Amino acid sequence: MLTSFLRNEAQSHWFNFEEAVPIELLAEELSVKFSDFGRSKRGEMTMGRPFGAGVLLATKDALFYCDPAGNAVKYKAKAVGAGGVSAQEELEVQYKDNLDRTEGCKLGL
Repeated sequence: MLTSFLRNEAQSHWFNFEEAVPIELLAEELSVKFSDFGRSKRGEMTMGRPFGAGVLLATKDALFYCDPAGNAVKYKAKAVGAGGVSAQEELEVQYKDNLDRTEGCKLGL
């Protein structure tokens, strides 16, 4: 469902503007979807965090994490899932802006 939503957003943007959708816009649209999905038509909360998972959106220039509560945050490096907290701490210590692809992949693994 989320993949189809993101694909439709990207295609709609392409057809309307004849350019690739900026990753920032996709992250914002996904966050709105996360926030609004559990609301009734009258705006009442019917479910909390119905998707139950965050999503990483990445390009070669940007990385966004959309959490289940509907927050989109830009990162230089991000770890999620089981062990994500300790992995994130390691990324914060080891990550540098000038890493080449090999070094970045090694750090990520």
